[in-house]
Amino acid sequence: MVNDVYINNSDFSSIEEKLSSSFRPIIPDPHFRSQLESRLIRRSEITLDTRRKGMVLIVLTIGLFIGGFLYFLFRKLT
Repeated sequence: MVNDVYINNSDFSSIEEKLSSSFRPIIPDPHFRSQLESRLIRRSEITLDTRRKGMVLIVLTIGLFIGGFLYFLFRKLT
C-alpha cells in the first residue's frame, strides 16, 4: 500500500522560515559578478594544444635507455 504525502503551503512556509533563520544571505562581490557575466556572455576562443612529437620521442628514448641500463645492471649484479 502506497501512502500519499500531501504538503501544504504552511509546511513550505515553515521550512522557509527555518532556513532563513539558519542561514544569512551572502552578497556577492560586484566585480566578481561582472567578470562572471562577461565571461558567460562573451564568446570564448577555443585553442587546441599541438602535440610535441619531438618531445615525446625524446622522453620515450630516455625512458628506454634508462630501462635498458637498469636491466643491464640488474643482470650484472645477479
